[in-house]
Amino acid sequence: IIASKDSLIKEFQAELKAKDEEYVKALKRQADDIEELLSRMDNQYKTLHKSYRAELDTIEDEFKSERAELLSNCKGEVDSLFDRRRKAELQFLEAKQEREEKYQTELEAMQAKDAEDYNMLKIKQE
Repeated sequence: IIASKDSLIKEFQAELKAKDEEYVKALKRQADDIEELLSRMDNQYKTLHKSYRAELDTIEDEFKSERAELLSNCKGEVDSLFDRRRKAELQFLEAKQEREEKYQTELEAMQAKDAEDYNMLKIKQE
C-alpha cells in the first residue's frame, strides 16, 4: 500500500511538474504573442503616421499653391485698381488745373474790364 501511495505521489508530482512546465510555456508563449502584437501595433502606427504625414504634406502643398495663386490674382487686381485710381486722380488734377487757369483768365479779364470801367468813370467825373 505504501509503495502504491509512493508511486501515486510520484505520479502526481510528475504530473504537477509537467503542468507547471506547461503553464510556464503558456505564459512564455503569451508574453511572446503580446510582444509580437505590440511590435505589429507599433509598425502599423508608424505606417499610418507616415501615410498621414505624407497626405498632410500634400494637402499643405496644395493649399500653399492655391494661396500663392490667389495672392497673385489679388495682387494683379489691386494693382489695376491702383492704376485706375492714379489715372482718375491725374484726370481730376488736370481738370482742376484747367478750371483754375480758366478762372484766372476770367478774373484777369474782369480786373482789366473793371480797371477800364473805373478809368472811364473817373474820366467822366472829371
